[in-house]
Amino acid sequence: MSELDILDILLDYRTNVPLQELDETIPLTPGPNRCRIHSFSLSGTLDSILRFNDILYNFTSLTSLVLNCWPYSLEVKTNEMEIDRILEAFPNLTYLMVRGCDYASLSPKSAILDQNGALYKLRSFHFDTELLLMPESSLQFFRRLGNLTSIGLHGWNHHSEFFLEKFQPQIVGRILKGLDNKIESIKTGGVVPLYLYLLPQSVEASSLCRRGRTPSEQQLIEDQQHLQIGEAEEIFPQLTTFIAGAPCIMSGEDLRCLGLRAQFLTHVDLSSSVADADIPYTGLYGTDVYRDFHGQVENGAQKRHNITSLDLQLFLESCQHLRHFCAERRTIHVKDMTPPDKRLSAMYYSPGPNGENLVIRAAKPWGCEATLEKLEIGFRIISASPSDHQIVFGQLGRCKRLKSLKLTRSNVIPTLTHGVGLLEGLSESLEEVLSWSSSWACDNKETVMWMLTRLRKLRRMQTGIRNGSSTYERVNEWASSVGRKHVLQFLEY
Repeated sequence: MSELDILDILLDYRTNVPLQELDETIPLTPGPNRCRIHSFSLSGTLDSILRFNDILYNFTSLTSLVLNCWPYSLEVKTNEMEIDRILEAFPNLTYLMVRGCDYASLSPKSAILDQNGALYKLRSFHFDTELLLMPESSLQFFRRLGNLTSIGLHGWNHHSEFFLEKFQPQIVGRILKGLDNKIESIKTGGVVPLYLYLLPQSVEASSLCRRGRTPSEQQLIEDQQHLQIGEAEEIFPQLTTFIAGAPCIMSGEDLRCLGLRAQFLTHVDLSSSVADADIPYTGLYGTDVYRDFHGQVENGAQKRHNITSLDLQLFLESCQHLRHFCAERRTIHVKDMTPPDKRLSAMYYSPGPNGENLVIRAAKPWGCEATLEKLEIGFRIISASPSDHQIVFGQLGRCKRLKSLKLTRSNVIPTLTHGVGLLEGLSESLEEVLSWSSSWACDNKETVMWMLTRLRKLRRMQTGIRNGSSTYERVNEWASSVGRKHVLQFLEY
């Protein structure tokens, strides 16, 4: 099928002149019987399609437009798209994705652009972070996106120093904060240093990553930080969902603000995030991804820190409507979640190699105990003392609606002695327990039998035991004796 055939089908455009020979100054006027296309999706190098703009901008009935321009490369982008022109050309557009291209904008004096026009109908907008490298004057179309309910920002696994210096994570907030925006869902992928809150100036002088040297000093600092968060400017007041793709570099400040300020927040997924800021790690994407991108000071950026164990705990303490929280490669240290009426084992109170003492803060119960249904996170404990592990299981057992529990990068010991029995409050909700840990296997008969018989809704439990091993045979026999063999899952490698 030739391009002229496509024009004939889509635009009812007929000519005997080869498309290559048509003068580009002559418009391709569609015929009276053109299709009323509502959805159009194209992946490829747009420059290879002759008269592409003439074709595209005749689909005036579009409600959904997806342009995935190839090749995806920071160095090679030959396709140029004007977002404001697209928005003006398709008045009924509700979904727009434009990726892999060079972004441009119309002149503010362009006759096409109506500066005082009504809000666009667009509800979902997905774009590359390069769009935010444009001058703020070229991003004024955001002011007419007051009907947006979801945005997707797509970055790259690696960015040059030039990009990081020029990127302005606060620019979207500065444009949107004056709107009564309706954004409920934000999805990111790659290196996207996006601010969800604009912090008060007091944070510059007193960082939110500051820790106390004693429990009482730590409490005073947290009280002060609580007040600072209350002064932050909220950009997305209707936010219900935040999903971060690899590698997520969300800041600890934004996570804390979400917990305290986002009253409608129910879903947070940091599963593809980089490793904990307080654990040395070198991983798949290289060391540049794991540096603190939030330490920017250029272009009015505010200095921020990567997420730590304490940030995770404070978020869970304060977020009251959370139903789904995934932080697969993150961990909470038991010293940050110890209730004031509990005491950790003696080794936590012994001075370290440099004479310093760990600060055991007086933790509060999680604010989402009545709502949390899915949890994916890790816990760190430096002792084998049952009382230390019971703190973790005790907190999990108070989440009465928990259906799915996945413990990753954890070293909790899964035995009744260490607190598994504290999960009894989940007998009518818990359906799956995944990835107990990388260090311990659930091979204690008393514990296995308790879980299979007392957790009545349990449909899936990963044991950490190798398929075909002698332990596998033994555990399978236990499960078979109570008719629950189908619940267990074993390692296949």
